[in-house]
This record gives sequence, structure tokens and C-alpha cells, in this order.
Amino acid sequence: MRFGAALVGRPRQIIPTKRTLLKLKIRAIFDANKPEMITMRAFSAVAFLLLSLLSISTVRAEDVQKQAQTLIESQIQAFLHNDADAAYSFAAPGIKALYPDKDTFFAMVKRGYEPVYHPGNYAFGRSQSQDGDALLYQEVLITGTDGQDWSAIYQLARQPDGSYKINGVQIVPNTTSKGI
Repeated sequence: MRFGAALVGRPRQIIPTKRTLLKLKIRAIFDANKPEMITMRAFSAVAFLLLSLLSISTVRAEDVQKQAQTLIESQIQAFLHNDADAAYSFAAPGIKALYPDKDTFFAMVKRGYEPVYHPGNYAFGRSQSQDGDALLYQEVLITGTDGQDWSAIYQLARQPDGSYKINGVQIVPNTTSKGI
């Protein structure tokens, strides 16, 4: 009998190793779950997209709030430096229609808004937007030079070019923030 002659004609039995069995099990799991894997990937992509959009809108709201605060602070600084031109430049068209020149506007602020005109200290409080950021309300907590506390609510209106202008200020004596 020749070497290997006894094996001719018989089927050979292959005994898989543990490693091969593990690979086959893993492949079977992934093959069986392919529709779920695709669904999971799609869900993950949609969730990522929604979270990205949410964070963009949050950043947008913070940017608008910061823009409003910068505008208000710039006007207050103009008042402190008696710069009527700069202070008037932050007024919305509706305010400019009521006070058609910087001198009339400046006299009105001096007469009726002393805590805004020359604050001792001030800090920004709460803010709120309406109509998709078309209108912004920003609270400013002010301590006057006489030591009295005030709450000023600024209304800012978005202009056609996308910038904001101060559309009015309501000022009331206050000791604590009441919100908007």
C-alpha cells in the first residue's frame, strides 16, 4: 500500500480551530444584524446632525445677546464721554424720528434717564428675544451716582441690514432683578 492510498476516495474531515469558529460567529452576528447596523448608523448620523443644529442655534443666541450687550455698553460709554454723535448713532430709526437730531436726543437722555446717562456701576442682567431675534430685551442693573439702584430694560430692534439698534429704554427704581 502506498502512502496516502487509504485516504483516496474518502472525504476528509476538517476540524476548525477555535479561532476560525470565533471568526465565523462574529461574521454571523454582523451578517444577521446588517439591517440594524444600517439603521443604527442612520440614527447616529441624524442624532449628530440634530445636536449640531441645536448647538449652532445656542451659539447664535449667545452671539445675539453679546452683540446687544456690546451695543448698550458702547452707548453708555458715549454718554459717559458726552459724545452725542456716538450715542445718537446707536438709536433705532423710530427713536430718531421722535428726536430728529443728536442734541434733542442727548437733552432728553440727560433729563429723563440720568442713571443711564451717567451710571455709577452697571451690570447686564437677563435677556430675552422675540420673533426670531427681531426684538431683543436686555436688562441692565444700574447703580446711579447717587447710590440708588435702577433696572433698565433695553429694547433692541434688528435692522434690515441685520444689525441692531436701541429702540427704547424703560427705567424703574429697583433693588433686585425682577427679570423681563
